[in-house]
Amino acid sequence: MLRPYSGAPGGVVAREEPCFGAFRWPRRVRNRHGSRLSGRCPLGFGAVFAVAGVGNEDDVRADRRWTKTIALLATQAVVLVGCLEVGAVLVYPLIFDRDDSRDELLRELRATPASDLLADEPGIDADSSHPPIGRIPHPYTGFVRGSVEGEPTNEYGFYGPQPVVKRAPGRTNVALVGGSLALHMYRHARDVLESELRRVPRFSGQEIEMISLALPGYKQPQQLLALTYMTYLGAQYDIVINLDGFNEVVLPFSENLPSGTFLHHPRMWNVLVRTGLNEADTLDAAEMIRLRRWQLRLRRFFASAAVNWSNLALLVWRGLDRDAETRILRLDESYRTRMDAADGPPRLGPEVDYEEDWTRYFLDAVNGWARASMHIHGLARTRGFRYFHFLQPNQYVEGSKPLSPKERRIAHIDGLQGEASAPQRAYKWAAEFGYPVLSSAGRTLTRRGVEFVDLTMMFEGVQRTLYDDMCCHLNHEGYRRLARRVGREVGARLTSAPRNRGEVPVPRGRRRVGRVLPPLDPG
Repeated sequence: MLRPYSGAPGGVVAREEPCFGAFRWPRRVRNRHGSRLSGRCPLGFGAVFAVAGVGNEDDVRADRRWTKTIALLATQAVVLVGCLEVGAVLVYPLIFDRDDSRDELLRELRATPASDLLADEPGIDADSSHPPIGRIPHPYTGFVRGSVEGEPTNEYGFYGPQPVVKRAPGRTNVALVGGSLALHMYRHARDVLESELRRVPRFSGQEIEMISLALPGYKQPQQLLALTYMTYLGAQYDIVINLDGFNEVVLPFSENLPSGTFLHHPRMWNVLVRTGLNEADTLDAAEMIRLRRWQLRLRRFFASAAVNWSNLALLVWRGLDRDAETRILRLDESYRTRMDAADGPPRLGPEVDYEEDWTRYFLDAVNGWARASMHIHGLARTRGFRYFHFLQPNQYVEGSKPLSPKERRIAHIDGLQGEASAPQRAYKWAAEFGYPVLSSAGRTLTRRGVEFVDLTMMFEGVQRTLYDDMCCHLNHEGYRRLARRVGREVGARLTSAPRNRGEVPVPRGRRRVGRVLPPLDPG
């Protein structure tokens, strides 16, 4: 272990000792009088070497001090990380939503599909904004979706299995139509819907094929046209579930009318029919897409097992995600303002000026919704499937749910301000006045033989936070509650005796809300 340094002046001897495996490090260089000329092993293994008979007491004491220093630094690091973790738990409610638990944050972080960020438009919710990212104009349904990173659409432009399916022994084909609420229920809770349907004796032991024809922003007559087109192509469905209502009264009011677009046209038709974008439009669209992809990368990183254990990491993710969402809202407002310049008929449809006669507007919008449902009812008779129509719940229906503090902040119940854009402020007003008209038309549909269920009061008395934005969407628990109720309603009607055509079921706890408008004629 000791090797003489040949030729060293003054009889200097170099002592070499092993340090960290195969490497050799000159530990100490001394002259004949014992004065030290070089330092010790920087990795602090002197005590180990002393045990092996190498080194001296000075080395051991020095290396013990070095080991204590490392231990002290490690202890301080552990304490600092612990303080940051505890501090993140304490600071989070002061900055963000008080009702969010760690489990809810992790569920949100892990459950959001790529298409919720990349195929759905930027904005306050998954289907409310410009530009129409991922939308492809369709000759019959207005638009469908293109495939996005992480979650491709099928060849027909919908999510899930291809929709042109045939009936087969031992299998029940269930088609779900509607807007984003219907699509997200399909994504997050179709297993709940399937389990409820399997309770029906006729479906026991059968395979249930769930087909989604729902897309964000769809409103009647797009559900009708999608079903008509698929059955035209040969699709054979056993059950069709339609979950809608909100888009039909809110989107024409907040988007179509301000841009001069006919209320029965698809949303953002003024954007879809444009032949090109100017430089500012292109830059805004590209920046919104970039921010959405940044959000997706953040979610993937912070959802990984390496970091999702940390409260501090969740705090950082929430802050970065909120910052990106705020920037998207600002770009959206700028983009929307430029795109609202009307091109005029025939590209935007017939000109209808309601002159602030909103009673006439709501009657026109809801009559179209009811007529479309009657057409699906007729299609069900000719194609041999059972049709069930559900009016979706919404937080703006007075008395429909005791809203938690988080839900009130998200929905701006105490005053629409801050980040909400002008069209988004219209959501609350249009829903408050439109839902009583939808409920009235639903009772007319029931009298005409449609198996219609009004779900607006299904969360009455539920204190837990279920609504997830200022539009109409739910959190994970909310979608599972919704799917369970829809499945039970369908199952009950499939097992019960045929309903009397003239019977009008009134939902329990139903309250009259908003303005009373004239009775509707679905036509």
